[in-house]
Amino acid sequence: MEKQQIRGPVFAVMSVQDFSVQYPSVEAEILQYLQAGFVPAIFRAMVQANAPIGWISWQAVREILCKGRLPRVLKEMVLATVASSKNCHYCATAHYAIGCRLGVPRETFLTALNSLDQLRPLSLRMAIQFALDVTHRSQIITPSYYANLHASGVAPQDCAELLAMAGLANLLTVYADGLMVQPDPEFAAILEQVA
Repeated sequence: MEKQQIRGPVFAVMSVQDFSVQYPSVEAEILQYLQAGFVPAIFRAMVQANAPIGWISWQAVREILCKGRLPRVLKEMVLATVASSKNCHYCATAHYAIGCRLGVPRETFLTALNSLDQLRPLSLRMAIQFALDVTHRSQIITPSYYANLHASGVAPQDCAELLAMAGLANLLTVYADGLMVQPDPEFAAILEQVA
């Protein structure tokens, strides 16, 4: 039996118009909190594939990414860096674009993505490194690791939020890759505007 090549996404992505008509209050909430200027395909794909899981996932994004004590730009950098480390083109592109839209200079993002050890201030670098280490090498997280993290300027109360960000990044990359979601053209437009 001959294998058939799959081209493009296997799961349908709900159209922007259908999402707007069927879920106007959720659309308004995503626009307000995410600040991307549109409802990204990942949310429309998740709702199309399984609405209850899509809603729970949006609530996690709203509460972990869009709210909290840590600056939103740091959270976007964590998401983009973890997604890039996991080779998730959708999430890396999305959070790079949203972070730039929120004011993170491209050079700062490129340093975080390509040469993290050069990123300053030290607390920013250590926060992002912590999220990467929890994602890829959790066995190295020890009391002395936390002591070094705190000594670099990452407050103890921020560690739980960084852990949640690493978990959210892992969840979103699994969804985006598993649903084969392609980056929205709007993200490319955002990146062109900030170039």
